[in-house]
Amino acid sequence: LIPVVAHNIRNPLASIRASAQLLDHAEDKKEINESKQAIIDTIDRLGRWVSALVSYLHPLEPNLINVEASKLVDAVLEVLRNKIKEKKINVIKDGWENSVSLNVDPDLMEQAIYGLLANAIDASPESGVLEIKIVNNTDKLEIQIQDSGSGLPFEPKPGNLEPGPSTKRFGTGLGIPIAFKICQKHNWKLSFKTKSGKGTRAIITAPTKLVKEFS
Repeated sequence: LIPVVAHNIRNPLASIRASAQLLDHAEDKKEINESKQAIIDTIDRLGRWVSALVSYLHPLEPNLINVEASKLVDAVLEVLRNKIKEKKINVIKDGWENSVSLNVDPDLMEQAIYGLLANAIDASPESGVLEIKIVNNTDKLEIQIQDSGSGLPFEPKPGNLEPGPSTKRFGTGLGIPIAFKICQKHNWKLSFKTKSGKGTRAIITAPTKLVKEFS
């Protein structure tokens, strides 16, 4: 549990620190309030993420609710905003109009998407392109994450939270195993397509026909 939590809080902590530093340069009350709210929102999300992981690894069943697929991705992009800005990554979002509600534990699935997006950002060169696409195929929906790196040096496979190879200095190798495990628990599919020198595409496939409507 320790390396899993460490993996999932590193970038959000950096986001909190960056927002706190902005307070020193705020020129009006509106900027101060925006930075304070960004700190509060990130801390609240971290609390939910850690609670969800602890409950999940006990194990307990995911807490499923209906959430827009696009909102899951947008929430994670907000956590990674400063990391994206530092590397000057050009984020291209496509197919947001195709988004539908999915039956999901958002606090768990955000962490799966977070691991994949963080890996994609790390793999992409400075000023590189990160493309995120939502594809609606009638009975299933895909969230595709395409980086502009050199391609994964190994073939990701489902495992029982077994760390994979990490090319990052402080990497735990747990981003992909966590994503696999969370997707499997939701009966979703996670796959990868890699082309040497042309990057890696992570594809989360979620069923849409099983979505339940709540009154």
